Amino acid sequence: MTNQPTSKQYLFQLNVIYGAQAFFMLVFGVVAYLVSQSTQHVEDFMESLLIYILVAAVIASLTGAHFAFNLIIQRIDKNLTLKIKLQKYLSAVLIRSALLELPGLFASVVCILTGSPLPLMAVLLILAVFFMLRPSTSQIIQDLSLSQHEKRILEDPKSILDCF
Repeated sequence: MTNQPTSKQYLFQLNVIYGAQAFFMLVFGVVAYLVSQSTQHVEDFMESLLIYILVAAVIASLTGAHFAFNLIIQRIDKNLTLKIKLQKYLSAVLIRSALLELPGLFASVVCILTGSPLPLMAVLLILAVFFMLRPSTSQIIQDLSLSQHEKRILEDPKSILDCF
């Protein structure tokens, strides 16, 4: 007999994956800062160009993450079981967080290349967005527009998701 996940376990697993992405971006940013302290600054033109590319990447990433997440969520059929809805929700969250993570990692690379800690402001911005968008029970209920029955199941930490 397989171990059937409860709503508490699902939320925990979702947050562990989500947190790992944010943690990796933070650690890479710290390493980039430490490495950049020993890096020679590049010429002003190259640094400016990389900063402009980074700003464009952050804007494109925030926009793309928002639209991709909403598109995936809108395509989730309301008649599916709660377990399948939550699996699709996990995919949407992973895609959104991956799109958000890219400019954060790029900012760390720009920091290493330029020797300037200024690009790491993008990492802090992305981490703030990560924190604001972190998955919670109430956020899942709102995003998926769950029925009252599904809402009760998800809010009960001991309810098993397989049987609904």
